[in-house]
Amino acid sequence: MRQRHPDPSLWSVELNKLTRTYLGFSRSHGLLAGVEAKPDEVRVLGEVFKVEAEELVSVPFYTRDSSIFRENLRYLVDSIPHGQKETIAKAIGITPPQFSRWASGEIKPRKKNLKLLLKLHGIDQDLDLTIVPLFLAMEPLSGFAQRQWVASRVQDLPAAEMSKIYPALRKILRYDD
Repeated sequence: MRQRHPDPSLWSVELNKLTRTYLGFSRSHGLLAGVEAKPDEVRVLGEVFKVEAEELVSVPFYTRDSSIFRENLRYLVDSIPHGQKETIAKAIGITPPQFSRWASGEIKPRKKNLKLLLKLHGIDQDLDLTIVPLFLAMEPLSGFAQRQWVASRVQDLPAAEMSKIYPALRKILRYDD
């Protein structure tokens, strides 16, 4: 799903479409969130993704084509807004081109640099990026991704709705207090 849409909020819709609505939206969402698939669902998913049903239930799908660590690094690097990569690189003590070398797997970041990257994202610094697939999270985990999520929702909000929530947002987002 991640290859089809970088926005996890669209994954359930896409899975529902791929299965020709066999699963339904809420069931698609549940399966993506980790609910165990029924045998007939495994069969349909196997057909859609051209994978043997037995393999589909025995090996996590996200480990097939790449390492979890590299995909997590790519997620973290890609979550940094374009204009801020230089500032974040400087804060970590690296050069901006090193980010792309990390994401490609060309080089592996030092442990202290990785901890700083996680800290700057607002993510637990002790998280094991070789095991936990952050890049598959249904909700934005990085502070940068969370900011982008909020900004896109506010941008799309009708003016009448924005007027209703503006007082609360103003109170929450005040910088002078």
